[in-house]
Amino acid sequence: MNERPRSAALDVLKCVAMLSVCLYHFPLIGGAAYADVMPLGVLAGRYLRGMNAVCVPLFMMVNGALLLNRPFDAKKHIRRTLSLAAGVYVWYVITQLIGHLARDGAAYVASNLPGILHSALYLYEYDGVALTHLWFVQMLAALYLLLPLIRAAMDVRDPQLRMGMGFGLGALAVLAFLVHDFEHVRGVLPVLKYLDLSCVETWNPLRGVYGAMAVYFVLGGLMMRHADGLRLLPLWVPVSMIAGGSAVLFAEWLCMAKQTKTMYDIVYYGYNCLPTMAMSAGAFILALKYADALPRAAKRLAAFVGRNTLAVYYIHWILGLLFLDGAQLPGSLPLNLAKAAVMTLAGALVGEGLRRIRPLRWLV
Repeated sequence: MNERPRSAALDVLKCVAMLSVCLYHFPLIGGAAYADVMPLGVLAGRYLRGMNAVCVPLFMMVNGALLLNRPFDAKKHIRRTLSLAAGVYVWYVITQLIGHLARDGAAYVASNLPGILHSALYLYEYDGVALTHLWFVQMLAALYLLLPLIRAAMDVRDPQLRMGMGFGLGALAVLAFLVHDFEHVRGVLPVLKYLDLSCVETWNPLRGVYGAMAVYFVLGGLMMRHADGLRLLPLWVPVSMIAGGSAVLFAEWLCMAKQTKTMYDIVYYGYNCLPTMAMSAGAFILALKYADALPRAAKRLAAFVGRNTLAVYYIHWILGLLFLDGAQLPGSLPLNLAKAAVMTLAGALVGEGLRRIRPLRWLV
């Protein structure tokens, strides 16, 4: 059976998503503490770091673009859903074992193996080896469970049902995004300081980040269905979306840094913010417009990473535990970019190797 032709735009977006993930995790940005007046270098670094908020949203948009625009195969879908869920447990054990071997040695792993395996049943962190990245794959598997319902809503021809779906998606976007943006800024605006809208999120059946990812998933599917029209948009439209979104998200970070007196994590807590949606949609449009014009070598590299993104996600965390966790290295943009490129390529190579071993290919 011939493989479906790959989309250069979607492969490029996957590369951007994985590079952003690798830039975000185990960052080499120094340990600058919060100060009321921060040096210009710290502010610039935080502005660039905030742009990494597109990492998971872009990946979800690509998944939506793919899964919502091709024939639905129930058996393949069920197998993929189960393999995603099972893969979380297998990679949990692998990551825990490697993390403890690197930190504590083989004797520790041998004596604590029953505890590590038991903790895997509940996906609990065992003795300080962090596994916070696994939320993403769990969330992706959860969206796979909803995929048949989303497909049914998107593929329906009844205009009334389509209108209802549009209303529901818009309401979910407001509940999952706009309220979160409002909470970021109200603490520094006296006129809004005592107006707490957090209770509005009780109306959201998919609260917080999970609800936001459902929106990105559907948005990617819808944008791919209108790809021809989006390609005709002038360049200033996506550029303005990225520039404006990054500036507003940086302003939200400043507001939260001032309120919390910490280096607030605007990447994770920026996933369900409208500026991040604007940046992600702008990047999606740019890829649609220009990815096909890339040199053949760039397309092949993007395709190589694109078909191994899940492996990159798992392997980059292991590389971070082995080589970067607690490392005292100077922070700089070139060093961070090099780190992200090495992690991405190493993960893709591992993924390509696993894909060639039939009993293991389901892991990636």
